[in-house]
Amino acid sequence: MKPKYLKASICMITYNHGDFLKEAINAALNQKIEDEFELLVSDDCSTDNTPELVNSLIKTHPLGHRIRYIRHNTNLGMSENFFWTLNQCEGEFIAYCEGDDYWTDPKKLQKQIDYLNSNEQYSFAFHRTTLFYQDSQISKPDLNERFFKENQNQVEITGFTLANGWQIGMQTLVFRRNLISDLDIRPFKYFRDVHLLAHLLNSSKGICLNFFGSVYRIHENGVHSKTQKNESLKIGYGCFDELYRHYKKDFLKLSICNYLHELIQNHIIERNFQQAIHYLKKLMKVDFSLKVMAYYFKEMVLPKGIK
Repeated sequence: MKPKYLKASICMITYNHGDFLKEAINAALNQKIEDEFELLVSDDCSTDNTPELVNSLIKTHPLGHRIRYIRHNTNLGMSENFFWTLNQCEGEFIAYCEGDDYWTDPKKLQKQIDYLNSNEQYSFAFHRTTLFYQDSQISKPDLNERFFKENQNQVEITGFTLANGWQIGMQTLVFRRNLISDLDIRPFKYFRDVHLLAHLLNSSKGICLNFFGSVYRIHENGVHSKTQKNESLKIGYGCFDELYRHYKKDFLKLSICNYLHELIQNHIIERNFQQAIHYLKKLMKVDFSLKVMAYYFKEMVLPKGIK
């Protein structure tokens, strides 16, 4: 029987993560949390052994009754599945972890909930994460160390800190469910995790807690691995462009400019001047500057090494 009150919902979307999903589910179920929680595993019509794996864990794991397994009859796509699953969550707080990532700290969820309960001015809390490269078996810490001063336990997050290079691993995120009651996917073509973050930051600021509690797995079938650099930047620009048109926040405008600068610079390095000019025109529409325009034309016209 489902409890009347759930403190947390763990939102786990998956598609063909059979090689990694058991580790993700076990780590989620092993969380030491004072109240009841549920684990939603939303399977986007996987073609591997995902159904057998999840159903086996429901039957054999001591906490298997906490799993709510949903298998879609057709493939919704990552964005639709993500949004759909968020709206099925019933806990006061929502934690997120995809099926190919996993948590390493059994108290991470309780730590984040405790912090948010004691600090109502924050809409979300996340923490540090380890990047794990599956093929090489190499692990690296995230790049957020540079933002922490010595002995600093947390750093406040606003839209501008996000725009200035923060890495927010979605498998580290916990937020208040009531803040997404008006989240709508329909205005957006590119709905991604950054849309959720922008929506939360539109409500209030967030916090990063300085502890490592998860692993972000990078492998050949992962979203990160499948996207080439320029294509990734193009998608990022598209996301922030539509977010800025929706929310009209200055930090989103800054993010657009950052993506456009990277696209222009990459295409200049590749000597693809047509594409460089294409994105320069977009940049000038967002943030016109004769100085910036002159700089990039100089980069394109003068031979390399002559400035």
